[in-house]
Amino acid sequence: MSERPDTSMDGSVAFKAFAVSVFQQGKAIDLRALRSLKGLERRAARDMILERLLKHPEDARIARAVSTLRDPQLLAPTRAAFDQAPNDSARVAFAVALRLLGAFEGTDGVALRALESAERDARLAAIKALSEAFPGPVDARLEILAAEDPDPRVKMAAAEALKRRQDRWG
Repeated sequence: MSERPDTSMDGSVAFKAFAVSVFQQGKAIDLRALRSLKGLERRAARDMILERLLKHPEDARIARAVSTLRDPQLLAPTRAAFDQAPNDSARVAFAVALRLLGAFEGTDGVALRALESAERDARLAAIKALSEAFPGPVDARLEILAAEDPDPRVKMAAAEALKRRQDRWG
C-alpha cells in the first residue's frame, strides 16, 4: 500500500512562496501556499493582499487571493477594487471575492452580464463563477454558450459548469 506524498508546506517556505508570487506581475499567486499559512504569517499575507489591493485595484489576481483568504478586513478594499475594475474579467473575479466575503449587494448580475462580454476571458471567468459561487437560474444561458459560443474553450467550460451546477445544486 503506497502512501500519498506530503504536499504540505513549512510555514516559512509557504510564506516566502506566497510573498514572491504576489509581487510577480503576470504570474499566478501561489494560493496553495496561502492556504497553508497560519497565525502571524497569515496576518502578514492579509496585509500584503491589502496593500496590493490599495495600490493596484486592477490586479484581478488579488481577487483570487481574497477569495482564498476570506478575511472580513479585506471587504472594503475589495468592494473598491470591484467598483474600479478595468474590465469584465476583473469585475467577475472581484464579484466572486465579495460573495465569498458575504457581500452580495451589487454582485448578482455581474457574472450574468459577463456571459455576453466580447472578452473571452470574461466569459470564462463568468462561467467559472456561475458554477461555483452564484446559485440561481442560469442553466439555459450556459446551455446556449456550450452550444453556440465561437470559442471552443468557452464551449467546453460552459458544458463543464452545467455539470458542476447540476452536481452541486441539483
